[in-house]
Amino acid sequence: MRNLFIIFVTSICIGNSYAQITEKQLRVIFSQIVDETVVEAKLKGEYEKVARDFLNSTLLNKDVMNELLKIVKERNITDSKKAFELGFESMAIVREASMKFLSNRDLYDLMKLNIELLSKMNNYECAQYVRKRNTEKEGVGRGVYEIAGNLGIQEFKKYFGLYEKAFKNMMQKKNESQAISDSELQAARSDYRRFFMDLLEENADFNNFIKSGKSFNDLGEAEVCRFGKSLMGLVVKGDAASASVRTQAYLSGKLN
Repeated sequence: MRNLFIIFVTSICIGNSYAQITEKQLRVIFSQIVDETVVEAKLKGEYEKVARDFLNSTLLNKDVMNELLKIVKERNITDSKKAFELGFESMAIVREASMKFLSNRDLYDLMKLNIELLSKMNNYECAQYVRKRNTEKEGVGRGVYEIAGNLGIQEFKKYFGLYEKAFKNMMQKKNESQAISDSELQAARSDYRRFFMDLLEENADFNNFIKSGKSFNDLGEAEVCRFGKSLMGLVVKGDAASASVRTQAYLSGKLN
């Protein structure tokens, strides 16, 4: 659980004295962060409200504040760039970890929304997202909130609603995921392998990439984006019932 709160350390102004920061000061800082996030993402109307509600419910959570105060006393991050990168990478880890607290159907819906989000990204943003790195870079890539603003409002609400539910479930240690039986896991793996082999036959570029033994780090942004979306698409392919099981197995690291 403590890894969860590393992400919040990076949000504090580097000039502050960490040992002297109080919960009240943290709340003021995080309230400002919420405002800045919404403004930078250019969110308006319902989009702004949904984003604010999500950020307020996570960043201003009392348990988060208590854990953050403990970490602030223990850690000494002085390089803002390193702190930001550590924070973003931790956020990606936490985001993925929290998804495991959702029901299999919720996981399936969230995975599909993440794939839809990828379609709203340019190659740089998409490649960064697939690699679980920061998508935002001046003049090159936008932040996730701004990108998500290109989703329809119902998709936007569902996207952040599911992540908020996942976060709350994780904080409350409430696990809604359904156990997968041996037979269900075997079927999920069989389907995934079949879909994977179909992809190899249908996509010569992907086939060559697999045969080359290279990793995503060896590829250009466009290829990482294209192959990443293809592989994620295999997880949710087919009917919702079987794909929900496959999604849970994938996020649990059992889909091999």
